[in-house]
Amino acid sequence: MVARQKPSQHSPPLRTAFSHGERAAGRHGGITALLASPYNLLGPYSDKASDAPADASSTKTRHVALQHRNFGEFKVPSLRNVADTAPYMHDGQLPTLQSVIDHYDQLNLDRLHADGELILRPLQLTAGQRADLLAFLQTLSDPGARHWRPARPTRAAQPPCGKV
Repeated sequence: MVARQKPSQHSPPLRTAFSHGERAAGRHGGITALLASPYNLLGPYSDKASDAPADASSTKTRHVALQHRNFGEFKVPSLRNVADTAPYMHDGQLPTLQSVIDHYDQLNLDRLHADGELILRPLQLTAGQRADLLAFLQTLSDPGARHWRPARPTRAAQPPCGKV
């Protein structure tokens, strides 16, 4: 029997190299790689015409830049089938959805706000609210997706040679 890979709406956790308590660079590494690549949309191998309109897709990377405010940002995956995509967080540190809820419910403000960023606050949920949130997240899973496998490609019916 061939092992089937469970479908996922996001990539496996990013195993970032940083010490506990230290903020990971997040997308800074991706931005650096994008800007350094000669194959980005502004690079010499782009098929962008020099007279392309300002809203052309090739100009979208023009404004990508490393900025302090982007340090520690990560792409947020879809919540579809989230109960089936453990471990959680960008480094895979949390094994269950319950541990994710607990993490955001009891944020360590001293560690979190060491850089002055004040956007995150503890959720301070009641036990009932935590249970409701977990139940909701579990409803976002499609049981059929656990056994999903792409259909085998089929040959399109083609007329015999020379008969159109």
